[in-house]
Amino acid sequence: MERRWIMVEMGRHADELIMPRLQKIISGKDQTGISKDVNWKGGGGFKYYQLGESVIHEQDMNWSLKAAEMAEAVFLHFQYRPIETKWVEKEGMYLGKHQSARYHFAISFASREVKTLTADLYEKIIAELEREKFKHLTIFTNVAVSVPPDSLDDRVMVKKIPAAILREYKLL
Repeated sequence: MERRWIMVEMGRHADELIMPRLQKIISGKDQTGISKDVNWKGGGGFKYYQLGESVIHEQDMNWSLKAAEMAEAVFLHFQYRPIETKWVEKEGMYLGKHQSARYHFAISFASREVKTLTADLYEKIIAELEREKFKHLTIFTNVAVSVPPDSLDDRVMVKKIPAAILREYKLL
């Protein structure tokens, strides 16, 4: 029928009614409505996606999500894709690589636990990323940063949630 469209459905009826009907239309088994009018014999296809939980819940981070899920949401918003790295995850952080800039990375601390980005941890991050020949690193964090701003590498930018917001939600 050469139709292209996007359908948005919520609730059980999406799985119980809509999906089975679409499958019957594609297979040619549904001969009701326009399928009957145009003598549709089947064909085509569709993709089905389910939205995940929101990262924000009642004006706060949705702390029921896993830290990796929150980090992924931050990365996607800023056009980074998550990459698995054991050394980073062991520190409670997540690493992302920019989708269009080969040597641009981001690290996300996404934790309800308030800890500190220490000088030692910062040096470890820089040393590990030197192996990747990084040109830029953005650190998205809700944790305290004890690294003095003048000691940050020129290639590093820290984007931090203000402490006032963390205090507001009793996270500090």
